[in-house]
Amino acid sequence: MAGNTSSAGTQTLTIDTTLPDAPTVTTALTNSTTPTLTGTAEANATVTVTVSGATYTTTASGTGAWSLNLATATLTSGSLSLDPNGANPVAATATDAAGNDVLFADGGADTLWGGSGADVFAFGRNSGGSVVKDFEVGVDRLAFYEAGIELGAVIRSARVEGGNTTLGVGGGNRITILGQTGNVAAWFG
Repeated sequence: MAGNTSSAGTQTLTIDTTLPDAPTVTTALTNSTTPTLTGTAEANATVTVTVSGATYTTTASGTGAWSLNLATATLTSGSLSLDPNGANPVAATATDAAGNDVLFADGGADTLWGGSGADVFAFGRNSGGSVVKDFEVGVDRLAFYEAGIELGAVIRSARVEGGNTTLGVGGGNRITILGQTGNVAAWFG
């Protein structure tokens, strides 16, 4: 053994705890039974799109645009069952490179699971029946994407049922946060 020592290696450590913005979905009336869905998200984010029982994953471009052609996209889970004569709710989530997610519940009873980083679970008035499966107090947070939802009223509506908390989001609609009770006001931020 000669006891030689190499020069020091260097690396920059970047810690990203900033959540990506909630992705948008461009909705349009179409007569196609396999439409192309489009929207925007954080640049280069992984976008998970759920529509009519099917889940797909795509990647936003460097400018944040994403597109998903339902005729050619690879199904991640579920099975696509579009209503040809009615509404087909679409939910999209964005995950940045650090694993931070924004999960967007839109159009009824969605079941949401976050990722390994900080997550934002975003709800609107039509999110009634939605369930958050893995909310982590002090890491994740709840938010509303729709103007006019009064935070104080939502907090006052909190009810603990069987170790879960339900919150009213207006119009008699409630969302459920599984396995969590406590200071509901601290869950928003």
